[in-house]
Amino acid sequence: MIYEINKLYHIILILALIGHIWLYYVYTPINSELKTLNVCLIKYFTSIPCPSCGVTRSIISIINGEFKKAFELNPIGYIISVILIILPPWIIFDIINKRITFFIFYLKTVKYINNIKIAIPLFLLIIMNWIWNIIKMI
Repeated sequence: MIYEINKLYHIILILALIGHIWLYYVYTPINSELKTLNVCLIKYFTSIPCPSCGVTRSIISIINGEFKKAFELNPIGYIISVILIILPPWIIFDIINKRITFFIFYLKTVKYINNIKIAIPLFLLIIMNWIWNIIKMI
């Protein structure tokens, strides 16, 4: 059990660090002409945006206080922003205090999302977001 907790915490912290580094790289004006990199493989190979296309620009819009623009780019940006802000300190708090509050929350969330009455609407929201991204050709 301890191994599972440590593994989850490390994975989330590494992914959050990568997310913060990516946002720093994209947000800083240095070498902005080189930042036309298309990181979405789905869009690169098919020319069709994926459900998460526009999330980076959405988060940058949130940072800049352009909340309507952030929502129009991709509402998932709000979710990712909250995750990037809340999870790292929460996990670090757990590690320092030798607690597992985040792990308990994670298990409850997984159980909640696995409920078919929750999973299907969430799946449909992602599909609707994908269709919206395709219509916008983001």
